[in-house]
Amino acid sequence: DAEKGTLNSGEGFWKGILGGGNLITGAEIGLSDFGISGDANSTSCGNVTGSLTLTANVSTTTTCFTINASNIVLDCAGFTVKGDKGADDYGIANNGYDNVTISNCIISTFVRGIYVYTNADRNNILNNTLTNSTHNIYIDTNSANGTIYNNTFNDNTDTTGVYFNNGDCQHLYAGREI
Repeated sequence: DAEKGTLNSGEGFWKGILGGGNLITGAEIGLSDFGISGDANSTSCGNVTGSLTLTANVSTTTTCFTINASNIVLDCAGFTVKGDKGADDYGIANNGYDNVTISNCIISTFVRGIYVYTNADRNNILNNTLTNSTHNIYIDTNSANGTIYNNTFNDNTDTTGVYFNNGDCQHLYAGREI
């Protein structure tokens, strides 16, 4: 698959890159070995390009899920996404895509639990529990017409529940419009 490639001595591409390939012939190397994330699945972090439902808790020392498509749902189904609060680590980062729903997640220990980048409109952040992240939900500039509803923020000393960069026109619903 695209995430892993088997290195055999007959594969000229790998031989050219690895100087003949004889030292690692038959070894399997994943893109993550080089700091490159592959696609996420129901039990691991990575790039999200289609709707996804978790089936297990996941943890990471980097950004866990990177949204790279519009019109999708990331449903954690009550499972935990846990980080180590490393610099620039995000639990879920939407890279500017529209109509994305993030729901039913327990997100803990990131710089930003959920990060919605610039120009991402009509996003829904629903029924999540966020703990111990510097900004639990961070909405960047020019992101509008979204819904943030029924989210819980726990154990958040010196943190922000919801942060709106430059005070953009995001709608926040928590039983009432604020």
